Amino acid sequence: MFRCQMCDRVVPAGVRSQRIVIETRAKEYSPRNQKPERRSWGRRGRPVYRRVYDKGGHGHEIVREVSVCPECAEQYAANQ
Repeated sequence: MFRCQMCDRVVPAGVRSQRIVIETRAKEYSPRNQKPERRSWGRRGRPVYRRVYDKGGHGHEIVREVSVCPECAEQYAANQ
């Protein structure tokens, strides 16, 4: 059982909730290179060193997300 955050009604047990992303924002990620080498174990138990470099970039982050009933999820999808 849960309460739908759009229509504010209690949904009976056994019905799965669905998450809807309401708001997102743009995000710029800075490059990270503090750890230039990563050690993992290769064949025969010998360590393998690999260069690790995260060049950063841009993307989107979820700002607001709601848990809704299946009926509200269908209505939201139809309106989008």
